[in-house]
Amino acid sequence: MMNNKSDGNKKTNEANKKKLVRWLQLAIPVAILAAVLTFALDKKANADIEPKDTGIEQSENVGKETTNMSDTGNSDINVNGQVDAQDEVQADTKDGAQDSSQSEVQTDQQDNVTVTPAAEQGKEPQIKADVDLTVEENEQKSVDEGHSPWKLDPAFVAQVYASLLVSPEGIVGDYPIAYEDVKIIESDNAKAIAEIDSGNTVAKYIYLERLVRQDETGIWTVTGYDPAD
Repeated sequence: MMNNKSDGNKKTNEANKKKLVRWLQLAIPVAILAAVLTFALDKKANADIEPKDTGIEQSENVGKETTNMSDTGNSDINVNGQVDAQDEVQADTKDGAQDSSQSEVQTDQQDNVTVTPAAEQGKEPQIKADVDLTVEENEQKSVDEGHSPWKLDPAFVAQVYASLLVSPEGIVGDYPIAYEDVKIIESDNAKAIAEIDSGNTVAKYIYLERLVRQDETGIWTVTGYDPAD
């Protein structure tokens, strides 16, 4: 009798264990699924709530800024007015400085140009020089290649020409006419007049032109001169 009773208890225990294992097999996946769903719902709920909270905070900040602006509006207007006025004054000052500097440059240029009866605009030289345009075009090409850059300087060209008038046989050593004795009294992109201030000069005024190219890269050519008194 005792053995039968113990056998029955064992069978009952084994059956209960099997039921428990089956229940756990069903309950664990359900619990996991429920946890996943709960997490997803919580995340969605938080996402829906955050923009609303941000909107509330932004509206509160805007309200605070509006309040601050209304409280200090007069002082802001005054400060902005002062800044604008200062900017206008600085702009006017800069414009005035530019106008002044331009006037000074123009004044300096006018001071460097000495209008004399022999150097009036449009006046032709008393003695014309022999000019061969083909030779000048070849000279221009040579200068473009980097040779004889002094021909781009009207004062230097006038110095050489005036020196050759003093020493027609050629120049050995220093030039008879110093560079400092040459002054450009009129000049533009096409023509120039040089005044020779030297006691031994043959020419008083030398006339030059850019015959090939009328810009900064063009060479100067002597077209004639006025003899010294």
